[in-house]
Amino acid sequence: LANVWDVAESYPELASSQHFRELRFEMTRTEEKITAGRKFYNLAVEEMNGVRRAFPGNLIAMFSKLGVYDKFSLGERREAFAEPIRVSF
Repeated sequence: LANVWDVAESYPELASSQHFRELRFEMTRTEEKITAGRKFYNLAVEEMNGVRRAFPGNLIAMFSKLGVYDKFSLGERREAFAEPIRVSF
């Protein structure tokens, strides 16, 4: 998103457009929702794994063959997302 904001600074008439402001607001809001969803998922995974480790959850997990869940992480894919996307108008 930083690249989009940089491009908008070069075009003052674009930055002042109502549609662009709405787009900017929606993109920021979407990014915040994704971040909140990822945090919620990771907290749920921590809680589930904690229940699996404690009694009686460990017995239930053993008999039902529940696996250990991994937290969401970009891991090796982080480099692909770290490269900035170039936007030009």
